Amino acid sequence: MSQGLVVIIDEVHRLNKDKQDVLLPHIESGLITMIGATTANPYFSINPRIRSRVHLFEFNQIDTTHLEVVLKRAFKHYPDKSIDDDVIATIAKSANGDARYALNALEILTKSTLDTDLTKTKILTHFLYP
Repeated sequence: MSQGLVVIIDEVHRLNKDKQDVLLPHIESGLITMIGATTANPYFSINPRIRSRVHLFEFNQIDTTHLEVVLKRAFKHYPDKSIDDDVIATIAKSANGDARYALNALEILTKSTLDTDLTKTKILTHFLYP
């Protein structure tokens, strides 16, 4: 048994029908294993013949409680600083379920101030009235 190729296609919904049709025989034969990522509804954007031969995994937004856990874990990379729980909660809430947004916000906050104690008051003062 030969090993096939793994093809990763980001924004797979942007492939038109003809390009998706080119992939189909290779997916069917096992020559390629396709991993596709999309933000579009795959039931509208992916060819039904391809869709019937793949597994669909849906990633939902991360709830605020779990985002807070992610942020607290990430904040351990800044041992010289402390952060109030209400700052973590505010970042998590403003991220709307997007961990990447939350982590970027945390990084900006920690790297853009010399304060070692990150409180909500200091953060608001720093960003609103620099």
